[in-house]
Amino acid sequence: MYERIFQKIEYVRYVSSSLDDDCLSMRGQMCANACLLGAVNVLGIFTRFSNERSRRLGFHETRNCMHARLLIQRENQQQVPACVLLNFCRL
Repeated sequence: MYERIFQKIEYVRYVSSSLDDDCLSMRGQMCANACLLGAVNVLGIFTRFSNERSRRLGFHETRNCMHARLLIQRENQQQVPACVLLNFCRL
């Protein structure tokens, strides 16, 4: 009689331990998935901000180049009348 009770107790222990192993493996998988999700999000944020910074730097370089070009054009326009005036003075 006691032998059957011990067999049932051992069976219950076996089933509960297998369930615990399944829960542990599921928890491990969930933790691994959460870590992977976090790492991918951090990588995405880093990539987005580095791309945004590169675009902004490119925009500023282009803007500065256009500003310098406009300044040179204005200076050239101001120099043309002065050159014309100097040519008349030489004659």
